[in-house]
Amino acid sequence: MRLISSPAAHYFALAVALLCVGVIVTFPVFDYDLYWHLANGREMLAQHRIINEEVFSFTRAGVPFSNHEWLAQLILYFIFQQAGWMGLLVFKAVMALATAVFLYTTCRLLGANPIASGLLCVTAILVGAYRYNIRPELFSLLFMSVILALCYGYKAGRLSTRWLYLLP
Repeated sequence: MRLISSPAAHYFALAVALLCVGVIVTFPVFDYDLYWHLANGREMLAQHRIINEEVFSFTRAGVPFSNHEWLAQLILYFIFQQAGWMGLLVFKAVMALATAVFLYTTCRLLGANPIASGLLCVTAILVGAYRYNIRPELFSLLFMSVILALCYGYKAGRLSTRWLYLLP
C-alpha cells in the first residue's frame, strides 16, 4: 500500500494520465462552428467592437443575438492569426491537459489514490472526448474543473478561504 501513496506513484500516475489525455484529444474532430467563431473574432478586431448581430448571413443580416462567446472568439482568432491551425491544435491540447490536471487534483483531494485518480481523469476526458473541439467550450470545461478543485480543496481543508476568491 505504501507504493500506491508514494510521491513517485503520484507523479507516474499523473504522467500516464496526461499522456493518455494528450492522445485522446490530439486527433481533431472537425467542428463547422470553428469557422464561424474565427470569422466573428476577425470581424470584432476589424470593427473594434463586439459583434452581436448577424453579419455573415444575407437573409438574416442585422438580426441581433447574444454573443456570449465573444472573448473566446477573439482569443481563438488571435491564436489562429499568430500560429495557424497548428497553434489551435496545441491550444486545444494545452486546455485539455490543464483540465485533466485539475480533475486529477480533485480526485486526489477527495482521497482517491494516484492510480484511481488517473483512471478517473482519463475516463472523464474519454467520455467527453467529442466535446474537446477547438471552440469556446474548452474554456468552460477548464473553468469547471478549476471550480471543482477549489471547492473540494476547501472542503477537504487543504485550501484556505483566500483561494475561494478565485471563484468569481
